Amino acid sequence: MKTLFKILIGLVIISIPIGVIYILKADCTNQDNLINRLQCKLVDKNTIEIKENSFEINDLEIRLYSGDIVFQSGKKIATIPREYGGLDFLIYYNENLIGQAGIHNQNWWQTHNFIFDFSSEDIDKFDFKVNGPGSETLYYKHFKFDSIKRTKSEIFYNSTGLTGQINKNYFNQLKNLVVDEIWINDTLTTLNLYDKGEFSKNYTIRKHNKDIKYELIKVDTVGFLAYDLKTVKFDKAMTERILIKN
Repeated sequence: MKTLFKILIGLVIISIPIGVIYILKADCTNQDNLINRLQCKLVDKNTIEIKENSFEINDLEIRLYSGDIVFQSGKKIATIPREYGGLDFLIYYNENLIGQAGIHNQNWWQTHNFIFDFSSEDIDKFDFKVNGPGSETLYYKHFKFDSIKRTKSEIFYNSTGLTGQINKNYFNQLKNLVVDEIWINDTLTTLNLYDKGEFSKNYTIRKHNKDIKYELIKVDTVGFLAYDLKTVKFDKAMTERILIKN
């Protein structure tokens, strides 16, 4: 009896590591089953892949929107969250923020391969692709900074490519945001004004009134920003000039 008991104990001891190894090695990625869920609890199955041409990968850093670093010195160094909802990355090169990317997680047990493609000759540009569920929800944007003009541009992309949207921010000498422009396919659609960095006023052509049409026109100036808000109602036009010192 004691011998049988020892054999059973031995089988249990042997089966535990075998079972753990099987759970970890079984290819059940993104399958709605117990093994995949256990794998997701035990290890981080998310991966980051970098494609590059003439590019120093050690100068690349990828952070979560929370600020936690997940990719550094050419390798993934931390766990990527799998919670339901938005998952956003901030991309830095030479300690400069050059872009943002992300997807919408549809289930906590689904994992992805996040691909950042820097094959372009322009180091400030990258393509973002995702292998895994919900890849159609991906987005990314490039940041362009101009210290002389004190501007920051955000160029938007989605799973189909360039969306046509560009946001352009203007800052004063104190580095406070003064104007935020939103352009859609070369049309200025929205203008947000700020006072001491705090939102103060909004202008937009997206007002739902079939009898009134709006148009925002940027005026070429030097030393300040100027816009015309044109309102057309029953064939009568009125123009408001908007001046901002920056």
